[in-house]
Amino acid sequence: MKCMEAYHQVARGRYDQAMQKLRDVVPTSHRTLRMQNLHLGFANMVRFKRQITVLRGTVEPDVAFETHALEIEYLRKSGEANQAFEKIAHLFDQFRERQDNGMIDASADAMAQDSSIIAAQTHRIRLLIIKANMWAHVGRAPKGFSVALRAANAAYTSMLMPLFWAAISALATILDQLQEFEAAQQLLDSIIPKAIEGADVMLVAQLYSKLTDAYVGRAFKDHISGSKEREQLLNTAQMYLERAKEAYDRVEDVDGILSCLERKAMLFRYRGDDGLAEEVDKMYEAEMDEARKREDEARGKDIKQT
Repeated sequence: MKCMEAYHQVARGRYDQAMQKLRDVVPTSHRTLRMQNLHLGFANMVRFKRQITVLRGTVEPDVAFETHALEIEYLRKSGEANQAFEKIAHLFDQFRERQDNGMIDASADAMAQDSSIIAAQTHRIRLLIIKANMWAHVGRAPKGFSVALRAANAAYTSMLMPLFWAAISALATILDQLQEFEAAQQLLDSIIPKAIEGADVMLVAQLYSKLTDAYVGRAFKDHISGSKEREQLLNTAQMYLERAKEAYDRVEDVDGILSCLERKAMLFRYRGDDGLAEEVDKMYEAEMDEARKREDEARGKDIKQT
């Protein structure tokens, strides 16, 4: 109850009052992990909302946009898809309004104007990619298809190649959902070498992860059980899955690491390698234990602060 009251205070911009509501709660008194997690989640949400509000006060458009992107990601992971879509629509409205009103400062020099134009275009393309991924996230792949294509076309036309690769990544996700696995594989195969040169390790991890899905999808859709073709495709999928995990390890992305380990165990079990699957299960549990340990440490700090 107190947590929900704190949430309503945040919606009104009353951050101090929200934190006071949380201070009135002693989550450990309930002796349940759920209550402790709930308390920690709401405390983090209050701090997050307050911090991004402060950051948006900056005159730097790139910083302000990053706060919006983070908020959309937060809403997505919190299961608030409708709010995420509302946020995306609001940002597009803001882009259109600025364009209609003349978003470039006429008094600025040519270099500054060019920089502003590029920043605006970059933000618009990124928002298209975010929207396409959101449609995929809620299982509405057909609606995301045209959005991803628009993003890819705009990025390629503007020669913003990292955004082009990210748009292709979103498109591959959508194609996988539409069971167009071979098309997804071909797209990913065509961009991964260049993406690796771009040195965005998180993007590379995501691309390899999606390439894994494409190969697994092809294996089960196009070939019968026990066939040589299916076995070859699964071998390739496992190779790319390992590359995805290595990249996720480099950026310390726990969700990505756990996802890779889970799929790796599933592939081993499908192929009858139960011993190897159990080893991967142990790796998964070890990673989970380490993540819980870090959460417990963070929870202890948050309880003291709140």
